[in-house]
Order: sequence, then structure tokens, then C-alpha cells
Amino acid sequence: MPEDRIEYSCLEGYKTANNMPTDTTRCGINGEWSPAPECLVACTASEEDMDRNNVELKWSRETKLYSTSGDYIEFDCKAGYVKEQEPSHYKVQCVEGVLDYPRCRLGRSCTVNTNHTESNNIQLQSPQSRTSTYRSGDFIFFECKSGYRQISRTEKFRAQCLDGAITYPTCQSRFG
Repeated sequence: MPEDRIEYSCLEGYKTANNMPTDTTRCGINGEWSPAPECLVACTASEEDMDRNNVELKWSRETKLYSTSGDYIEFDCKAGYVKEQEPSHYKVQCVEGVLDYPRCRLGRSCTVNTNHTESNNIQLQSPQSRTSTYRSGDFIFFECKSGYRQISRTEKFRAQCLDGAITYPTCQSRFG
């Protein structure tokens, strides 16, 4: 009948193209129905897809995330991996069920160089630590050797292995 109405709603995880939770279609004077609303497909960030690209969700420890079309999801590299793309590629928009995942590659490990520790008058903070090799992204804690004082800012003594490189802090003799 003319002016009859039907209310549509999208399934959970979907939304209408006009961003409304429901939409109404009505029968016009000539018996033609107005177009039904378009429900946009949701995206699923899955553990398998994230593992394949060596990424994880940036703000959540979840292994799966559902998002509606138009939403943004932020990713970060897994521990030991480094970004392969520009930082802007790690904030991804769900477009009708499709996520264009960013990629990370295995970062190069770092080895603490004894020549650098000697010339900078530093040592590992935990001498009992047997390892001198760290994965990319790991933090390495240094301290001044006995009889030396910090020249570098305190935060430099918490150095990070970044794709094979370490920025070493520096200490100098207390008597010099």
C-alpha cells in the first residue's frame, strides 16, 4: 500500500552506509519501494593475518578484533620486528570488510660491543646477565663503572636495540 513502511537494521558488526543503526524504506504513491539501505561489511583483524604480517593490535592484547566499515585500527610490530613501511601505514581503515595490513620484518639483533663499553666507561647494569645479544626492540640497561659518573642523561642508560644499533651512554672519571 502507498506510504507503508519497512524498517531495516544491519546485522551486528555491520552498519548502514549513512551511519545510522536502522533505516526505513517506504512504498511510494505509484507502489514502488524506495531503495533498501546498504549494510557495509565489518572487518575482522585475526590472529592469523596479524601473524602473517608480524603485527599486533597497538592498544589491545586481544588476538581478534571486529570493527565496522570506516573504523580505524592501529597496529604495531611484534617484539623483535621493525616497520617495513611509513608510520602512517600502521593506522588502517576498515573498508567494506577489507583491512590492508601493514607489514613488519624481523629486526637485526644487537650485540653489546666491549670496545664501546670500555671507551664510554660503562657496563651492563646486571653483570650476572650472561647475554650480550638482544633482539630488536629490547632494552639494555647500562651503568657507570666504579669510579665514574654519568655524562649522558639518565634515560640514555636505558638503551634500546633498534634494528642492530645501540646508542651507548657515556660516563667520565669522578676525578677528571
